[in-house]
This record gives sequence, structure tokens and C-alpha cells, in this order.
Amino acid sequence: DLVLADEHEERVFRLTAADGRVSITERPEGAADATVTGTEETWIAALGPDGAIGSLHVEGTRALAEALLSGFTAAATSRAAQRAA
Repeated sequence: DLVLADEHEERVFRLTAADGRVSITERPEGAADATVTGTEETWIAALGPDGAIGSLHVEGTRALAEALLSGFTAAATSRAAQRAA
């Protein structure tokens, strides 16, 4: 799960990986294999080209969380490279 936390609320999104694809849903039910929590600011840094995930809080299977987050970083880096070309 990806959790966007601020002082008023938490928004929870579930990433589900299967058959080479990743889907996302909001307000999932049940437990997740990994949960990554951050503020809007830390999520922006984590999902950008630099992939600064050190400020995010990870619970559960860290390797799974890092693998899924690295997919976002790779996509952002690819788009940045295409724009620069």
C-alpha cells in the first residue's frame, strides 16, 4: 500500500502486481505485503527522477516496496530523457 499522510487525513492506494502489470486501487481492504507512508513532499521526491525514497516509512516486505517504487522512478527518468532529446 502507498499511504499519503497529512495532518488531516491519510489516503491509501494499493498497488497489485500480476502478470507483468501493476494496477492501483484506492481504499483497499485487507492487509498488504508492504506499506509505504509519506507526506506529499516526500512522495514527490520519491517518485521523481532521483527516486529519493529514504524519507518514506516502509513496513513489511521492503524489497517488494522498493521494486515497485523503482518502476515509478524508471518511468520518470525515461520521460525526462525523452523530453531532453
